[in-house]
Amino acid sequence: MNKDFHAWPKIDLHRHLEGSIRPETFFEVARTRGIELPAQTIEGIRPLLQITDDPPGFLNFLSKFEPLACFWPDRESIGRAAYEAVEDAARDNVVYLELRYAPMHFARGRGFKPADVIEWINTSARRAAGDFGIRVEFIACACRHFSREINEPGIEAVLEAGPDEFVGFDIAGDEINFSLETLAPWLERIKESGLGLTLHAGEAGPADNVREAITRFGADRIGHGVRVVDDTSLVDMAVEKGTGFEMCLTSNVQTATVPSLQAHPARSLMNQGMCVTLNSDDPQISRITLSDEFRAAEESGFSRAELKTALANSVKCSFLSESGRNALRERLDS
Repeated sequence: MNKDFHAWPKIDLHRHLEGSIRPETFFEVARTRGIELPAQTIEGIRPLLQITDDPPGFLNFLSKFEPLACFWPDRESIGRAAYEAVEDAARDNVVYLELRYAPMHFARGRGFKPADVIEWINTSARRAAGDFGIRVEFIACACRHFSREINEPGIEAVLEAGPDEFVGFDIAGDEINFSLETLAPWLERIKESGLGLTLHAGEAGPADNVREAITRFGADRIGHGVRVVDDTSLVDMAVEKGTGFEMCLTSNVQTATVPSLQAHPARSLMNQGMCVTLNSDDPQISRITLSDEFRAAEESGFSRAELKTALANSVKCSFLSESGRNALRERLDS
């Protein structure tokens, strides 16, 4: 634990529930439900779910989600995963969390209704928020590399739930081989629904993906967006529009998006006026906390003052109402 940064109250705008599953929980659920696993010990399971000695690579990183995709056997285990994700954030002194997840990731393996999954996850996460004194809101996800048949039920359930359950919507997944265009009709409806829109772009893909997300689909925030550094006119546009960038330094090294922490452009982009925030992405896959991410940012060149600016950016870029942002600023100031 980075004790110094642990003491800081922090904000995480980019944390996937699917990447926040404790391997111990996965192993215990499988063992108690009679689910066959490819290894019989927790240490044998760990490399399937977490970065251990893996070489950097985007598709290798995505592979850590695969054992979880059709795994979840019942309401209890899904609720437990959500509760523990919020608990882990709170124990790291995260005071505000926008937790994102794809309902179909949890629903499709056992034929659950996406609306039920939304209720199970959000209810359990809110219970944890009350127990541990953290505010949690939800961002729904779809995946580029899921078929229309998989994505559709989840997106329709999210649209029906609307702002009562979600503050935002995201599309994640393999941007190397799959376009956002197939999801365009739904993205138009998401914008009309009043949810904030954050799109993964410019992580493994080029700067043009970031431009498309902002200009074609009206993204309020960009997940990662590292490759924006390759297009100075795009940086200028992002600054002018106030687009938020959810930077995740550790996972960007693990996915080979950048070759090292020191090569990460987050600090430079923030000092050019971009609304750069610092986030954990998938803390269990990366084996980090948000405190670790702040330490990584300091190692990459951020000063303490710049880290505080990144926190202020997280308030400004959050999908809270203005009154919610003001309350969050007061909590940080106190």
